[in-house]
Amino acid sequence: MDSPKTKKSKSRQIIIWLSLLLVILILALILFRNYLKSNLDGDEYKSVLEFVIIIFGGGFISIAFERIKKEQELREARRQYLRDFYLKAVAEYNKVKKCRRLLRARAIYQEKGVQYLRINESVQILTELEDSQLEFEGMLREIEIPSSLFTEKDNIEKKFTTIVEYLAKVLEKFEDGKYCGLNSEVLSNFDDDVEEFTTHYKKEKKKTALFFTQFANSFDDVRELLIKDIQKA
Repeated sequence: MDSPKTKKSKSRQIIIWLSLLLVILILALILFRNYLKSNLDGDEYKSVLEFVIIIFGGGFISIAFERIKKEQELREARRQYLRDFYLKAVAEYNKVKKCRRLLRARAIYQEKGVQYLRINESVQILTELEDSQLEFEGMLREIEIPSSLFTEKDNIEKKFTTIVEYLAKVLEKFEDGKYCGLNSEVLSNFDDDVEEFTTHYKKEKKKTALFFTQFANSFDDVRELLIKDIQKA
């Protein structure tokens, strides 16, 4: 599919060719006016000239305006799609962060220096996290469809893939049914992926923590790319 720049270039080419055709016709009438006048009377020559100007000139203007209008409609539709896509992505990102905080606040507790996971509370929160993971997965499928909506499609697709795979890893034991029939478990022994997801990292450790390298940083890159596309649309 053509990119927005390619479509714009094609529209300009069409308008240029139509302009040249109109100019050629008018020049032909001017250059051969003596020949035409010798074979046509004054009124007939004037009628031919008016006919060419009205039909071809009017047609050219109509086509040019129609093309410009169509381009504007396509640009606005693309801009609106990108805005909606961006807002949806931000909303799901915030939901993931909310789940992370809720797990720490409601589902994890310490006893004698050991972190435990309350299974019942965590199931509710992880179900919500799973919904967000599925939404990100759906958005990834949208990106994978061949189109010219995203100028840096491959880069955005790569970042979304990293986000989806990271969340899938966090949810792996939950989706495998390992949480069924349990009440409370030592977090580090039971689900180290959830432990990593919920850990409150110090600034120096954020550079290597998977939550940041695979999720938060990837989303920041996606957000910047989407904002650029929206601004250029």
